[in-house]
Amino acid sequence: MLGTAFVLLDRGLLLLARGIGRLLRVLLLTPAVFLYRAVLTPLGRFLAAVGRELVDAHAVAWRVAGHVSRAVGRVLRLLAHHLIGRPAAWFYRGVCTPVVHLVRDALWRPARKAAAEAARAVSAALAAARAIVSAARIDARRALFGGPREPEPVPGLPGRARNLGGAASRQTVPGAAAESEISP
Repeated sequence: MLGTAFVLLDRGLLLLARGIGRLLRVLLLTPAVFLYRAVLTPLGRFLAAVGRELVDAHAVAWRVAGHVSRAVGRVLRLLAHHLIGRPAAWFYRGVCTPVVHLVRDALWRPARKAAAEAARAVSAALAAARAIVSAARIDARRALFGGPREPEPVPGLPGRARNLGGAASRQTVPGAAAESEISP
């Protein structure tokens, strides 16, 4: 009998749990599914479409802004060229170039010629000084050591090489070949 009571209690608890589950499903899950399917999904699709359109509109606006900024840049460049570039070029060609040519012809050429003449004079003075120092060095050497020595004849035996019958003179300079290198 106790076993039957446990079985009945078990079945009763099972039925109670199923009832509570169905009640929760009907009261909570069904409205949540309805809210998701009927409200949130269409709203999400609408917002996604609006977002895509906004992104596309932003891209188009960005491109248009690029074209506009490029056109504004061209206009500013043209204005700068006409207001600054052309007058500066005219000033350079019409004023600066003649002044620079005048300065070059009137000041720099004579200064360059004078500098070249001074360089030539200094070079000539240095060459003369070098010649004087060289002559003084040679004179000092002669005074200390005497003049250059004359080569002395080297005594030696007459050679056996042909010497045109003794008509040619023998060489007596030290360091030179005493006889010809022609073999008999």
